[in-house]
Amino acid sequence: DSGSIATSQLVRVFARLVRRHPIPVFPHVQPIQATTVYERPIPAYFDGSVKTTLVLADAHVGFRRTGRGLTRLDPFHDREAMDTAYRVALAVHPDEIVVLGDKLDLPDWTVRFHREPDIRLVTQPALIELHWYLARIRAMLPRTRIVYLAGNHEKRFSTMLEAHIPAAYKLKSVDDLDGWDAFSIPKLLDLDGLGVEYIAHYPQGSYFISPELETEHGSTARKGQGDTSRSIMRDRSNSVFSGHIHRPELVSKVDRRGGVNTPIQ
Repeated sequence: DSGSIATSQLVRVFARLVRRHPIPVFPHVQPIQATTVYERPIPAYFDGSVKTTLVLADAHVGFRRTGRGLTRLDPFHDREAMDTAYRVALAVHPDEIVVLGDKLDLPDWTVRFHREPDIRLVTQPALIELHWYLARIRAMLPRTRIVYLAGNHEKRFSTMLEAHIPAAYKLKSVDDLDGWDAFSIPKLLDLDGLGVEYIAHYPQGSYFISPELETEHGSTARKGQGDTSRSIMRDRSNSVFSGHIHRPELVSKVDRRGGVNTPIQ
């Protein structure tokens, strides 16, 4: 107040704070545990009791990170289409449901393509969403047999482990040494808890609805309309449902081997 100049020393303090108990910024890949555990329905196989089969293919459940700080998850699977399939299942009450593979996309597990930052660390949300979807179906159809075939996108998981994390390949939980690998699709989705059968070994793994009708994910892709199906059917002696190519095709032929004309599609 006297009008004189006063001098005071300024002090600057730097502090780096670290949590005593760190929490993950992004979700780690962890197995999911079904809240309700279901027993697998007794397989009907080829005794004639299977009248209706619902075949589902290539949902590619996955997310892309968007927004400030890549904190928002935008699905690139079609939730409306998946809901339609769910409603069809409830309306039809099929004896069995066959999932033809590529139900998961797993973009951050590819070893073939460049992985952009916005598709990294999205596996856990995809696992949670697909488990929730399958659990909805199982809760409404407890007696329906559900078979899940591995596709090339599910195969990405084991391929990545083999190529870049061999120490984790074929690891098993000590309380389930005869079960699925700890880092495997059926373990992470808890398919056993949902009573869902998983057929691995892509591309060899397939499932027969009947002796004449096979289902598979497929490993063949051709550009022309119908060319993929013609290639698949060239050496077949049975009809087949195949996914993989994301477009509808129908090809028929007649197998004349053995002196019997057998229609195949």
